[in-house]
Amino acid sequence: MNSPADISSKTQLHLLQDFGPARATDWQRAADKLLKGAALEDVLVSDTYEAIRLEPIYHPQVVEAQSRQETAPATPALADHTWEVAQELPLEPGQEYSALLHEALDNGQTAVNIDLQRHSHLKLENLRLALGGVDLATTPVYISSGISSLAATAFLTEICAERKFDLSALQGSVTADPVGSLAATGKVPCSLSDIYDLMAGNSLTGTAPNLQTVGVSLTGYQNAGANAIQELAFALATGTTYLRELSGRCQAVTIDDLARRMRFSFAIGPDFFLEISKLRAGRICWGRVIEAFGADPNTTEMVVHAETTRSNKAQIDTHLNVLRTTTEAMAAVLGGCTSLNLNGFATNNPREPLSVRLARNTQIILREESALHQVQDPAAGSSYVETLTSQLAEQAWELFQQIEAMGGMVEALRQRFPQTKITKVAEARRLNAACRKDTFIGINRYVDLSHNDLADPIWPAPAQAGPAPPQQVQKLHDWRNLSPGEIMSRARAAAVAGATAAHIDSVLPDGNSAVRVEALSPWSVAAMFEDLRFAVHRWVKSRGAPPSAVQVNLGSGPVVKARSEFVADFLGIAGIRITHRVECVDSQEALTRLPDADTSILALSGSDEEYARSALQIARTIRKTKAIKNVVLAGNPGESRAALQEAGIDQFFHAGVDVRQTLTDILTRVGVFDA
Repeated sequence: MNSPADISSKTQLHLLQDFGPARATDWQRAADKLLKGAALEDVLVSDTYEAIRLEPIYHPQVVEAQSRQETAPATPALADHTWEVAQELPLEPGQEYSALLHEALDNGQTAVNIDLQRHSHLKLENLRLALGGVDLATTPVYISSGISSLAATAFLTEICAERKFDLSALQGSVTADPVGSLAATGKVPCSLSDIYDLMAGNSLTGTAPNLQTVGVSLTGYQNAGANAIQELAFALATGTTYLRELSGRCQAVTIDDLARRMRFSFAIGPDFFLEISKLRAGRICWGRVIEAFGADPNTTEMVVHAETTRSNKAQIDTHLNVLRTTTEAMAAVLGGCTSLNLNGFATNNPREPLSVRLARNTQIILREESALHQVQDPAAGSSYVETLTSQLAEQAWELFQQIEAMGGMVEALRQRFPQTKITKVAEARRLNAACRKDTFIGINRYVDLSHNDLADPIWPAPAQAGPAPPQQVQKLHDWRNLSPGEIMSRARAAAVAGATAAHIDSVLPDGNSAVRVEALSPWSVAAMFEDLRFAVHRWVKSRGAPPSAVQVNLGSGPVVKARSEFVADFLGIAGIRITHRVECVDSQEALTRLPDADTSILALSGSDEEYARSALQIARTIRKTKAIKNVVLAGNPGESRAALQEAGIDQFFHAGVDVRQTLTDILTRVGVFDA
């Protein structure tokens, strides 16, 4: 290799000639030297919740030496990858919704996104008002309906008929996902065979070729704690169930057409590169499934809707959610989503105007300023992402095969196989969050205590009980004996007569054939810790004063300072401030300078040497002379723990301790929680 002098004397660099090849072994030697004897595997290698080992570097030489699965484009084969900005607006569809929707469409939103499961009391008139003035020829409409899309299909078909709009030009989706609803709610009110018959007979199947009618929602699994491999396997198993069940019922529809009718919905979590790889791996695996059914994987690409996860969003320091949703949105786009919904940062008030606008504008910035739509599969070629994609695809396929061997996704749910798998991962997530192995800024570390106004969340008012169903609904009760055309005709008549979506879907229940399984249990890392702050806040409001926290710093120096800050951060998670701080040079001074008033929490911070000299004496004396509910010590006492506990130390603050349980115990002694 040429010397620096030789290179600097040249007017032009020739990288291949002027610099030697970068070998993985060279990097390894350089890393070992910097680690000064520490094992690279212990310092720079970590494991994900998918049991995938993350290496510190993915050198092309190493990656190419590994057995690799085939790769596939992660984004649709379009001239540019312009995903649909499909924000779900936080209003009940109607006149007010229409005004907000038109404002959104005028300012960058490109699609309508309505979850009818949350608005089952709505009528045709509500949807008519909501879509008033919307150009259905250019604006996709996405409606997700849960178990059955009969009501949504009837509403939309009637609106198109009123406008004399050709259904063949309709874009978007009106989807049913009974298996996803079964997992999320634990029940389907009738036999799944009946639901599959209804899905197969959907009148839009033959008249609206650009509309997806079959949904596969994975958001419930992700928000319950599932890892990426599980999400992918459940997606494949659910999609396969629908292909298998509907292909035999839709004689006039080819497997290619049926595959193009499917829309997969993923929640995107905080692990940036893993989420990119998840969507890319999903396309690879789904291509295999399609090919196994005899379809062409090159013309039936996986349609992916993405939304930002709800499990890591704060309700107190909500502006931090902007950072979370932005990185999650980037991962969704780089992974190849075809439509995207960002949940607003104001989780405590979904109707906050700034939250709604910023969620939409985040997508617009990613498109117009970051130009992410101008590159197809931008992660392709990254050794790291390609390796993750391959690993996820391989392991998801193996789990999918296990589910198939059990008899498919529904049977697996009956046997609690997915639920058990998810629970195991969710418990690991809870433990790592509780011990702060996983850091969530503003939630379990570095809490901003200036957010004192912990107002109760503002949720939309619950829907009032609607009117009695119109007489036309009665004509739908024998839908099992009707042709698809007759079913839709009667559903439309009921809609015109004023039936709500719930009225129309009320014809489904059949108690003798209802399906029940164990429902998924959503969890929130934010709620784990913010519940402590809300409890302290309520206690302060009733008492008029916060818990008193006194900190005693024994000596000085970097160790004492670090432990002092650690204690303040630890208590801050529960919204507790240090109200009095004592700096002292020895134990006698510490004892004489303590306040005489009752103290909720007293925290000792010092070096291990100072603890050895005076911690036992201080603890014993404090317990004899002061009214203190909790005495805590910053640091891991090791072999001295038992003696310190006997002397009166209640808790120890150090890395790896269960923060949530420790704070719960402290607040219980204070009186915030009942013992």
